[in-house]
Amino acid sequence: MAGAAHTPASILAAFYKAETEYTASSPEQRDFTNTGRYLSPTFRSIHSDELPWGGVWEGHDGFKRWMEQMFGRFRVLEILDPEIFQSQSPASNRVVVLSTIRLIASNDDTEWIGPLSQSVEVSLTEGLIEEIRVFWGNTGSLNKLLGHAPL
Repeated sequence: MAGAAHTPASILAAFYKAETEYTASSPEQRDFTNTGRYLSPTFRSIHSDELPWGGVWEGHDGFKRWMEQMFGRFRVLEILDPEIFQSQSPASNRVVVLSTIRLIASNDDTEWIGPLSQSVEVSLTEGLIEEIRVFWGNTGSLNKLLGHAPL
């Protein structure tokens, strides 16, 4: 990705496309190569500690482990109608994403739909995502669906 003209929104859009292809594949056919090419080697994904997968996931291996956590609980993970907000400043390396997430539980096919917001930081020179901070809406109902009681 290095060498091309990048914006935070263009980097994120390419990542979302690769992530969607990855998640749509069957577990035995998933190949992280295309998804990983949009993530910095020092990538960080940060989630609320109230959730079973909460905490900081670092690097490509951390992101893959987070994906395994999600697919251990959900057979469908779908981002609906993402709105990407980007500063007009060409020096800005961040975007904010407002969306809805649709999940279907693996154990009983229960559907959960709720708000999801992300703050994304990228390297404009490398064209890579450095950090995604994820803000899950209504963690209480999501934890109820999962039977998870945070400490």
